[in-house]
Formats: sequence, structure tokens, C-alpha cells
Amino acid sequence: MPTISSPLEPVVYRIGEELARLSAGSTPTLFERRWWSQTVLNLAMQDSRFKTQLFRFIDVLPSVTDDEEVVALAREYMGDGDTPLFGGQWGLKALSATNLGARL
Repeated sequence: MPTISSPLEPVVYRIGEELARLSAGSTPTLFERRWWSQTVLNLAMQDSRFKTQLFRFIDVLPSVTDDEEVVALAREYMGDGDTPLFGGQWGLKALSATNLGARL
């Protein structure tokens, strides 16, 4: 432990240790929404055309009112057959059959 030079230093040190402990192992897993968000964004950043279309799609999402509209807009912005994202077409088909789109 470093030499203490201020009355606040031990408190700051304890808070830092607690933050480090709490953040250890916080990488999202495949079954968490955060993992999917990170993965999509990482893939999108690798393809400028897809990145542009993805962010255009995200911009209009607040105005969407139902699942069918989410799927239609996803197809419009991402394309119906040339989506470079792994599993993109499977995801669009699955989305159109569920209420998941309403929770996006």
C-alpha cells in the first residue's frame, strides 16, 4: 500500500479497490443483450456501408410502433439478401415471427 499523504487517500484507495473488484469479469456473455450490442457495433465498424445503414436504421427506431415495421425497416436499411452481418437474415426472419421487435 502506498504512503498515505492525505486524510482522503485511504477512502479513495478503498473506493478504487471496490470499483476494480466490482468491474472484474464484467465482460458480457452470449446470452446478454450487451454482448449482442457490442458484437453488432464491432462488426458494423468494419464495413462502412453497413455502418451507415445501421445508424440510419437506429435513427428511425424511436418512431416504430410495431414488430412488422421493425422488420420492414431492417430489410429496407440492411438489405434483404446482402447483409454482411453473421446471421443477419436468420435474425430478421426470427424477429418477424416474435414480439422481440417491440422490445428493441
